[in-house]
Amino acid sequence: MAINIDTVYQRVLAISNKEQRGYITPLEFNLMANQAQLDIFNQYFYDLGQFKRLPKYDLEYSDSVAFLEEKMSIFEVFNQTPLSITNNVVRLDSSETGTGTVDGVVSNSTSVDLDATTDSVLPGMTVTGTGVSSGVKINTISLNTPSAGHTRLNLTSSVSIADNTVLSFKFDNPEIYQLGNVYYTLSGVDYEVEEITRKELIQYKLSPLAAPSSKRPVFIRITNSGNRIEVYPNTISSDITYNYIRKPADVSWGYTIINNETLYNSNTAIDFELHESEETVLVIKILAIAGIIIKDPSLYQISSQEEVKNVQQEKA
Repeated sequence: MAINIDTVYQRVLAISNKEQRGYITPLEFNLMANQAQLDIFNQYFYDLGQFKRLPKYDLEYSDSVAFLEEKMSIFEVFNQTPLSITNNVVRLDSSETGTGTVDGVVSNSTSVDLDATTDSVLPGMTVTGTGVSSGVKINTISLNTPSAGHTRLNLTSSVSIADNTVLSFKFDNPEIYQLGNVYYTLSGVDYEVEEITRKELIQYKLSPLAAPSSKRPVFIRITNSGNRIEVYPNTISSDITYNYIRKPADVSWGYTIINNETLYNSNTAIDFELHESEETVLVIKILAIAGIIIKDPSLYQISSQEEVKNVQQEKA
């Protein structure tokens, strides 16, 4: 259940004693609210590690790890669409987009040739354009021989497209904030792909017993290249799935102006995605930020002291 943004806004205004919104405008509140939500969200990862190091007690309603995992589950996404692999590389997600022009008429085919190569066209992207139905994705990409220099797209389903049609490519998935587990499906069985370093991969390959196999696959992250991973052994060419944690969506206190009055508009508002138990923490954090903005040290100090008290109670 989401936290209503108007409820939080009204509490912030009431506590800060600025009911006329002379100091905390909707624009300022939205900026502070997004910062506070992100602060709480980021803290989950640190708290989870700390709570798991603490002694575990069999208490049904006070299991800190279970409660924190419940809060994080709101942002957990399971990508069950099998992804293809090109030269061991899997593209998990990206904000990248690209375009390409069809070279020659395509009639009921799963292969499309483009006029020129481009790095923006990658496996896993969705293809859109005149004549392309929704849900068509790129499986693999290869050079179109004998027309050297052209790109051939192998798609998940057949299409019929006219020559010179401009296609657009994009990834459907939002940006991955934290990658979870990666799986390889073989004969209906999911095998977890173990994450290792590139140095470990070299050592694994030299050992007959530790070498990656289809039932004991491994992956390494490709740094500075978005969310791309390399999967081994080389015999794996598809059927990769994964789960991940996404970022919370930006919140917004929607409003309309009537007779110079700013009125809440639920139709344009975007609520907090955080667990409903975080409502009080949100108010405290926003007030602390507001104290800095409106240059009210007392408001900042009171909010900070309240936040410290809550943290001490949670981690006692």
